Amino acid sequence: MSFAKMIRLYNTLIDGSAGRTTIDADFLFEKGNITINYARQILSGSKPPTDKLKSLVIKASGIDPRHWELTPSAFGTAIGLTDYQIADVLNIEIVGINFRSQLKDKGQVQDIFSLTEGIFFSYYYSVSNFEKRLVCRDVFQVIRVDEFGQIRVRLRDAFFDYSGLCVPIRNHLYYMLEKDKGLDEIVVHCTNFPNNHNKNLFGIILCNSVKIKNRQPSSFFPAASRVYFAFLGKTFEEVSRTIEAPVSSFEDMKKYACYIDETDPETMGPTTMDDIKNINNLIATDKVPFALIAND
Repeated sequence: MSFAKMIRLYNTLIDGSAGRTTIDADFLFEKGNITINYARQILSGSKPPTDKLKSLVIKASGIDPRHWELTPSAFGTAIGLTDYQIADVLNIEIVGINFRSQLKDKGQVQDIFSLTEGIFFSYYYSVSNFEKRLVCRDVFQVIRVDEFGQIRVRLRDAFFDYSGLCVPIRNHLYYMLEKDKGLDEIVVHCTNFPNNHNKNLFGIILCNSVKIKNRQPSSFFPAASRVYFAFLGKTFEEVSRTIEAPVSSFEDMKKYACYIDETDPETMGPTTMDDIKNINNLIATDKVPFALIAND
């Protein structure tokens, strides 16, 4: 059974690539000189292959023979498949975010995606600039629902790229993203549930405050700030009309990920003071509860 799973993982890797041999029933029948019925039984895992057939498959694959001695999941990792591909082939639940309160109904997830799909500017006051009060304008995109029913998202700030997913709960959304390079930060946004009349999102961001010394990060502190997601459009054509500038891809949008000085109109670009009013972090001394609450 394990060898049959590894064959399926290998076939997923090559996915019909030219010059690579697909290990299917016809291949085993023709090259292994066995019956087509036995070939199908090998591929289903109901019967084990002979050592001769194993050697035939390993040689035809071009994969390091040592990898074929691993467990199926380790084999998949060794040949370069993603966790999602391995989980799909092996029919296992991928390790990761899987809260009981998480909405998982396909219809509900699709409805949430339909409401949030598209490109946003996200705004919050910088937690890492220790010299001047600045606003961070990040570029955020809700991309698609993947084969595991997870809403995939990505973000670009002034320096780094992040990717992750949306965890929808009954009354609000969690966006959880990790830095693509460096693997030293996970950013969490907790926002309201959008609706057809207002697709903007109001929430709190939890992230790292990074103190820089000699151009290198010297200290990391947990930080939180109000965050506002301004919806720009579902397509880049719509975004172009919203920001009154031509963009055709996420790469084009990255130039808008930067710091904004609210006292300097030249740094504002397509951002308005109405956008910035939504991220005020001030808490009045008589405020109850005495806490940072979004859209307050």
